[in-house]
Amino acid sequence: MADAPALERKPLSTLVDQRLAHSRYDAVYADWVKSIDRLDEDRDGALTAARAMLETLCKTALNELDVSYDDTWDLPKLYYAVASNLGISPTQHTDSLFKSVFGASQTIVARVGEMRNKLGDAHGKANLNRAVPRHHAELAVNLAGSICCFVISCLESAVAAKKLRTANGDVILKFEVATVWRLVDHARNAPISMPWYGRTRPKRALWLVGDAGIYLMSNGQPAMDQKGNLIKKKKSVGVQRLVAPALGCDPTCNSFEDWWPLHGAIDNGSDFSIAIAIKAFESILPACKSQIVIILNPKEYRLLSDVQLLKL
Repeated sequence: MADAPALERKPLSTLVDQRLAHSRYDAVYADWVKSIDRLDEDRDGALTAARAMLETLCKTALNELDVSYDDTWDLPKLYYAVASNLGISPTQHTDSLFKSVFGASQTIVARVGEMRNKLGDAHGKANLNRAVPRHHAELAVNLAGSICCFVISCLESAVAAKKLRTANGDVILKFEVATVWRLVDHARNAPISMPWYGRTRPKRALWLVGDAGIYLMSNGQPAMDQKGNLIKKKKSVGVQRLVAPALGCDPTCNSFEDWWPLHGAIDNGSDFSIAIAIKAFESILPACKSQIVIILNPKEYRLLSDVQLLKL
């Protein structure tokens, strides 16, 4: 390890190695290795390899997403297609922070391509052109590597989320039966039921909520904590109420990238709350083995058992 080039010992290089470990990314990884190897002796070539890595990444991602593209598309157009299909295009967000970050990523891709056109070895240059400074080449390679890590992370999450979608795009949410039973029992027996938005007559229900993660909660008051104790208002600070997180959508153990594609598909990226009467759960829960399932889209939902899901 002592003889390895300095850049290979950096955290970014390790991260790229991890992200590109799957054989489906072999072509992208080959461009990454090429860009690293050329930094010392062939910086023009390093810029060209960095640009090639981004183009290969985009085409690989579009193939994985089953999105058609034309080989004549330039790099910015390819990246825009990838970003749009992964939900990371700045035009898809209203939050100024995400809009700015995703816009910057888009700009980086375009500018790395321009650096290659201006300074790389893909085109002939006049004899008086000065050599590419190492720090310029390193910047291009590092930026390209960072973008690759980001896009592949988003791509892997999207591919994983696809497994929790039906053929027509509906979201499949799975919840642990035992926890849902506890929530139903609490909602049924609580002295007060919180009213859902815009309703004056509250009904005993579980709310399907999407904010930080996706989960079911009882609308019974007082709320119940994880141990089954009722939470008193004066002692509620720091006490977490009992919820049933959807499989893969618990922010305490699942990353944002894992559950956000599902969250976004339910209500077009907005936080949501759906009141579901406990009678709907009571009719399905006895038939469940280990999970109760909710299949939904922005317009409707339905409950079924894990046994029924296998028959679909």
